[in-house]
Amino acid sequence: MSLSGDPSGAPDPCGAKEWLGKLISFDTTSSKTNVPFIQYVAAYARAALRAPAGAPADCGARVLVEWGPQQAGVSYANLVISIPAFPPLSATASGDSNSTGKHPVKNGEEDGAPASAAAPPTSAAAAGCRGPVFDGGYALSGHSDVVPVDGQQWDTDPFTMVEKDGRLYGRGACDMKAFLAVMLCLVPEWAEAMAARRLRRPLHLVFSYSEETDMAGCRQLVGEGSESWRRLRRCEGVVIGEPTNMELVVAHKGIHENHITCRGTAAHSSLQPHSFNAIAPAARVLTALFALRDRFVATGPYDSQFAVPYTTLCPGALTGGQALNTTPDRCCFAYQIRNIPTHSAAAIEREIAAVVARENAAVQDEVERMNRSSSNGTDNSNSGAGNSSASPSPTAGGGGGAPAVAASVEHGECLSAPHFLGDAAAAVVTALQRAAQADDGGDGPTGASLQKVSFYTEAGYFQQSGLNTVVCGPGDIAQAHRANEFVTVSQLEKAVRVIRATVEELCF
Repeated sequence: MSLSGDPSGAPDPCGAKEWLGKLISFDTTSSKTNVPFIQYVAAYARAALRAPAGAPADCGARVLVEWGPQQAGVSYANLVISIPAFPPLSATASGDSNSTGKHPVKNGEEDGAPASAAAPPTSAAAAGCRGPVFDGGYALSGHSDVVPVDGQQWDTDPFTMVEKDGRLYGRGACDMKAFLAVMLCLVPEWAEAMAARRLRRPLHLVFSYSEETDMAGCRQLVGEGSESWRRLRRCEGVVIGEPTNMELVVAHKGIHENHITCRGTAAHSSLQPHSFNAIAPAARVLTALFALRDRFVATGPYDSQFAVPYTTLCPGALTGGQALNTTPDRCCFAYQIRNIPTHSAAAIEREIAAVVARENAAVQDEVERMNRSSSNGTDNSNSGAGNSSASPSPTAGGGGGAPAVAASVEHGECLSAPHFLGDAAAAVVTALQRAAQADDGGDGPTGASLQKVSFYTEAGYFQQSGLNTVVCGPGDIAQAHRANEFVTVSQLEKAVRVIRATVEELCF
């Protein structure tokens, strides 16, 4: 296959390095469309994984391009490439009772035609197998989008791969187009196995969008009613190829984000008794959040397998006030929780909600007192909630002229991404362990240790949806998202060997 030409022709084998160069050349920054990238890979898959000559059309792979909703006028799409299996006639693969039927596609483009479950293709039956089977099996998955390069000082064009001293540089080289390149470079081998009817379980290659922002692509992949979920829901396991230095990751923290808005009443700074400073309640709530953060550090709960072995709470992104001569009428800040799997994020959110509710009640009491005092012609300073200084009323003796004060403390709606806690005994994990251990020169499954990490992946969504998942891919997360991002050639080559061996054990 010529990577600079039309991928729809007869493909030639292409190495992972060459594939990585092509994938990097697509600027798939999350704010931009990934559709040209997806269409290119889909065209390659249709050509490389077509049904063998003389075989029914449905003996080739099914290629699903599933469009996501537009975001700010930008189009996105997921891609699922399903390579069929041809199990022995005497075997019953899990989830195969509906394997040869084809679901209608409402929001996607799919190749392949339905086959009769009662009458498998004659050539397959003659070969002592049934099929094609598309349900069940295993999936290799990765996201197509990358983070922006804006403001970063790159030594080379970030969208042109450069090889130097055993490193491959470019945006997405590490996170995570290297794994996608590994998948694609192995397609010719899997196409040959498909043509020879050597796959006993289906293999699905999954490419998602918007992982770096809101996980919209993955949420669509596992969403009830989506064609992609009908394709994947019976999978026995998923490998997500985020950069782990080819270590196996079976757990990571969840992410939960929310914001708190404190509102007050603005006035000239010389007239503070007739205003309510929104920063005052914000400061008290922030103090409570930092105390909660410190409590997690001091008392846990803990999981020593994480580099940061407790739940973290990080307030940030604070805004408030317009000018020094104006009492701020608004202060807003956000916070992020990264919880270990054994620490309930919902319980933490309830505790924070209680803090906000108590502060809002105190603010309402203070506002009522201020407005009552103003209506009585007195001028008591807002010392308890919004202001701390007292001054004579500019309308002393008249009792009027000051507008009513209003204030509030409001809790936003939490945006959550689930933690990941995989099953170390799942077949997808043990097969990957054996392959990794063998590549390191060992001969057993115990040498490849299982890791827990603090960074986030799509694994939480797959595992939560009932699919056994493991995270393992080439590259070091320390290189992700930074200028001069790279993956080493040795990591890329190791990934090819390990993924090849894993798929052979699971699907052949």
